[in-house]
Amino acid sequence: MPMLIAEELEIDVSKVKLVVAEPNDEAYADLLLGALITGGSTSVRGAWKPLREVGATARRC
Repeated sequence: MPMLIAEELEIDVSKVKLVVAEPNDEAYADLLLGALITGGSTSVRGAWKPLREVGATARRC
């Protein structure tokens, strides 16, 4: 997941700081499963677009 952001920022993934959020289904639910859970490849499939958008937005700032 951090790699998706790093690719958009064109930086090494080791420079991305990963911070674990407090559990909050409403804010952080897996888009495909509808809950704060990971399963199979749904994390990447569901978060690919939002994470790429976050990286692209950060790159523009």
